[in-house]
Amino acid sequence: MTYHDRLLALAAVPDAQAANSLIPDVENWAKLLKDARNGVAHAAKTATGPAGLAKIASLQYSLTEVTYALLSIVLMAELQLPAEIQQQAAWIQDFVIAANHFAEDSKHPMAV
Repeated sequence: MTYHDRLLALAAVPDAQAANSLIPDVENWAKLLKDARNGVAHAAKTATGPAGLAKIASLQYSLTEVTYALLSIVLMAELQLPAEIQQQAAWIQDFVIAANHFAEDSKHPMAV
């Protein structure tokens, strides 16, 4: 499986409603996370100024935060906690903030 495929499979583990409340567009999340990982792993060079670098950093941070939230509900699913508990967890304030930041940052992503 490719890294992208593994991310999609990971997002399919928890309750769909809980995961969707955090990351409505899983395909986009997986692509952005894969691109960010590749950019770091392969020391990608960007020809962008300070504003562009700040946008990339913001997107990378929001990807980290929303992925942490997703992994938290994945763990709940692996522990066989009920879907209702996973859904409630997805609405924890920190997770909602992370999801909102990611939604905003991913509207017009730059290459990461």
